[in-house]
Amino acid sequence: MNEMENTCEFCKADSQQFSNSFVDKDERALRIVPILSIVSILYLSFFNDLSALFLLLCTALLIGIYSFEAFIVFYISMIPAQGLFVIGGTTIDTFLGVIFLFLFVLDYFKNRVVASIDRTTVSYILLLLMVMASSLYVSLVEGPDFSVFRSNVLVLTAALMFYLKCRVMRKDKIRYIMKTAFLTSCAISFSALHIVGTTVMNWGFPRLLIPNTNPGWLGIIIAMCTFFGVPAFQGKSIWNYLVIVFVLVINLQVILASQSRTAWVISLILILALFMDSKKALSRKGYFLFAVMIIIVFVAFIVVGWDLIYNRFVVSFERAGLTGVLSGRDILAKAGLETFKKFPFFGIGNSVILERQYVGDITGSYNIAHNGYVMVLLRFGLVGFLFFSFFILNVLRNLSKATQFKFIFLGVFFGYLFAVFGGANYFGDYYMIIIATIMGFCNDEHKKKRIIR
Repeated sequence: MNEMENTCEFCKADSQQFSNSFVDKDERALRIVPILSIVSILYLSFFNDLSALFLLLCTALLIGIYSFEAFIVFYISMIPAQGLFVIGGTTIDTFLGVIFLFLFVLDYFKNRVVASIDRTTVSYILLLLMVMASSLYVSLVEGPDFSVFRSNVLVLTAALMFYLKCRVMRKDKIRYIMKTAFLTSCAISFSALHIVGTTVMNWGFPRLLIPNTNPGWLGIIIAMCTFFGVPAFQGKSIWNYLVIVFVLVINLQVILASQSRTAWVISLILILALFMDSKKALSRKGYFLFAVMIIIVFVAFIVVGWDLIYNRFVVSFERAGLTGVLSGRDILAKAGLETFKKFPFFGIGNSVILERQYVGDITGSYNIAHNGYVMVLLRFGLVGFLFFSFFILNVLRNLSKATQFKFIFLGVFFGYLFAVFGGANYFGDYYMIIIATIMGFCNDEHKKKRIIR
């Protein structure tokens, strides 16, 4: 009997030692990911060629082989940098996505991923079915739009896999994601401002000139990265707060220089979320000092960029009212709704080519509806809009129950909802993957049942 007990104790000790060594391995990898991400971004910025891409993919593969969780953090940190390298219309996130798929399959066969069905999984599957059915319909009736189909399916599939993986990961790993996104956003901002930018004489900030990238889109992503990542640096060390100030000074230049009103509003949403989250996380004195620091930096940039902000809002309104403030997007959205009324149940089909034709017939401008919610109605009809609404409500339901970083998570999601209203891609890779990652970390039920650490 004693011998059996001793054997069991030995097995437990051996198992615990193996588990600790496995955790240490992941921890070591996660600590160096921010450095590798920053180096990769700067290398892509300076040497924008195939050798830079090859080095990036080798780095990603080595990280993934050593630690899948570290690769997830690296992948997320590189999504905003996709405009730094474009080859044949394909960005770096496509290549990283292939590596992620390979590593996910390996993890699944090692029983490190729980593939059970829950409400969130169902919401992603419904969106995938919606996209595939609508794309098949439009290809049979009008002709295929492979680029939109490929983009939507790849992003939604990746988001589903991110959710399945992250819902069994330890919650403390979210800090690594936040920290890395925060630091690499600074590297991206530095690249945009000082490597591929030029100076605009009248207001002093660089105007972004990254090839094949919309500066407005970049401004939105930098805004979300910045304020999503700040809480990871909140601590007792003064150096942490100096890092926050330094990154804010760099990143707010890009947010202003992008001239994106959507990015500015999202920044305000996330600052409010940051204050609400910090009030719970910090002491009264720490919260006061942190709030003063953020307000001073933010107000300073509003003062410096006031002429630009004034022109984009006030002058635009004086010239053309609400249409001027929205840059004519209200007219495009109305045209999209008029087209939706002709195809109320299933929409025109998942095709940007067809959307431009219908909107152009009404407005005379070969353009999209430029409002994500109208675009969902236009392309997928009421049926598709119900699926999309189910996805949104399910995310809100899960994030409202978050036990950590609740207000930051909600701020990121409301930022996404506002970006969609402003015309952003409703199935944009960065939005969908970061939301899926957050959803995975908020899933306490699967963490209790997980079959891995």
